[in-house]
Amino acid sequence: MAFAKTMKDKLTSATLAIGLTFGGAAAAIADETGHNNPDGSGIIAAQQQEMPAPATASCESITSDEALERSAGKIVLHYGEGYSQSDIESLERVIENMVDIEVELYAGGQDNSIEFYFFQNKIPKVFTFENSTQIAILAEAFAKKYNLGRYAQASNDLG
Repeated sequence: MAFAKTMKDKLTSATLAIGLTFGGAAAAIADETGHNNPDGSGIIAAQQQEMPAPATASCESITSDEALERSAGKIVLHYGEGYSQSDIESLERVIENMVDIEVELYAGGQDNSIEFYFFQNKIPKVFTFENSTQIAILAEAFAKKYNLGRYAQASNDLG
């Protein structure tokens, strides 16, 4: 969650800097587009425009036993309430790109944590946001050790 707070702070600073730099120009642009009418109608119209809802991936909520079963032939990340959806999806992409093994995400894990399942093996450590990058490192080490994913292709080329 620290990443999200840092990113929010950076966006706030950037927005403030842009506003200070282009403040006068923003008013002129608003006049040209009709959003700064003296009667306020342009502002009201702009406020009434509906913004699209942010896209969120819906992940099924399962138990730890189900996560273990579903990890056959793949990696399962079982995350808990309070863990950022965007952070878990980012971690999923990193792992898939590193090892070329399918990664599935399921909700229902421990709060603010991730459980890591690798080919029907539960890794005993429960990961928090701060140490979640260790999952990608472990996934790569396991893939190398057992000639899986990207590393299976490399070993087939040698033999």
